[in-house]
Amino acid sequence: MIMCLTTLARVRYNLNRNSEALALMSTAMDRIDKRFFDYHPYRFAALRRWSMFMQKVGGHDAEPILREVATKRLRVLGPASGLTRSSMKELKTLLIKQGRNDGAENMLRDLRDAASRLEFMDHDRRIY
Repeated sequence: MIMCLTTLARVRYNLNRNSEALALMSTAMDRIDKRFFDYHPYRFAALRRWSMFMQKVGGHDAEPILREVATKRLRVLGPASGLTRSSMKELKTLLIKQGRNDGAENMLRDLRDAASRLEFMDHDRRIY
């Protein structure tokens, strides 16, 4: 059902029916949040796609979502992971597009600080 919702959201987006597309994606994300625990890789990927979608539709701040994905991937996968590096690059690119060069320069330090404060719950360790 989640895949159907996201596909339908893309169709609505391509038809320039952005408010409907956002509502469908929001419903899909609600279902993902209910079915997958906080540190599940599928949830990370879905959040990333949601942030990219929000940027395409416009008028919505995708930074908090990209920051969450980058921080949690850094904590779970480590700095050498390609997924972590791509998440950090996407966040940095967004900050630069927003004219926040200082934020982009300090991003890695901020992400490391935030990641070090995250604690896993016992059931979250199942993803390993």
